[in-house]
Amino acid sequence: MEVAHVRSFAESARHRGGHQAVRAGQERLRADRLRSVRRRSVDRHPGRALAPTPAARDRGADRRDRGARRRGRSRDPQRLRRAGHRRRCRHPDREHRHPGPRLNGSAAGSKTAVVFRHSPSVHLGSLEAPLVERGYGIRHVEVATEVIDPRLVADADVLIVLGGSIGAYQQELFPFIGTELTAIRARLDAGTPVLGVCLGAQLMAASLGAKVYPGPVLEIGFVDIDAGDDPVLAVFDKPVLQWHGDTFDLPDGAVPVATGRTYANQAFRYGEHGLAVQFHPEVDGGMLRQWIVDGVGELAAQGIDPRVFRADGARHADSQAARGARMMERWLESVEALPR
Repeated sequence: MEVAHVRSFAESARHRGGHQAVRAGQERLRADRLRSVRRRSVDRHPGRALAPTPAARDRGADRRDRGARRRGRSRDPQRLRRAGHRRRCRHPDREHRHPGPRLNGSAAGSKTAVVFRHSPSVHLGSLEAPLVERGYGIRHVEVATEVIDPRLVADADVLIVLGGSIGAYQQELFPFIGTELTAIRARLDAGTPVLGVCLGAQLMAASLGAKVYPGPVLEIGFVDIDAGDDPVLAVFDKPVLQWHGDTFDLPDGAVPVATGRTYANQAFRYGEHGLAVQFHPEVDGGMLRQWIVDGVGELAAQGIDPRVFRADGARHADSQAARGARMMERWLESVEALPR
């Protein structure tokens, strides 16, 4: 058995050696063919350089860079930065590559405005520019799809709660409303600034214990309000846009600052830091035209002609948006002066 074993080992060694010799011969043959091809290329094109093309060099460098990254080191930091930028630009919508809050506007500013949004078509509109100009980074929270972070809301310099088509009393259908109410009440109790617009005003009232309920009629269109001599709302001396069917009772401790003919409670203050407005100061002409398209069924049910509504918007919407921007500037000035 030992002799057979030794003989088998020797035969295996000779077999491996033969394969190695064959492979070496094949490598020499390939090298000879390559040299022959290069010589023929020089004979046919004497002026052509044999150096690799820039594209080939880049491909080779990219391969070396990928290998270096796999080994945990970089060959060319500048090239790697460019390559990383290209990769990120291919997938701009994959936010999980860049964790953390999404900031719009002046994201590098030291102040932050958190915005609760209930619908993509209901946004800051004319209220955004004053925030950006005053150095606020704007953090939108899509309340229907995102989890509200209490720490984010508590740390914000201002909280803005926008409108939407749901009711503040529909917590059973939309459980996130309860989280909103808790976050709003916490800021109001802490004396930190909150601005509510339409549904946002109703949520502020509900968070303070007031009743919010469907009203007898829908109020849609440009109507007059009486804001008296309120330093922030006095800019609205012309018709403002209304689009709501719900209303609210005035919360305990709140001060009414604007009234209307169809619905009395058009705005209230809560302390020096809370302001709620039932109307839509943020809407400009383009925003209103989109709302008319989105709400064509609701308008038809109320007998409102979209063409007439668009004509009203052409007369009033942009000037109202300018007054909305002035309202926002005045409100920010007032709350920025408050101690934190």
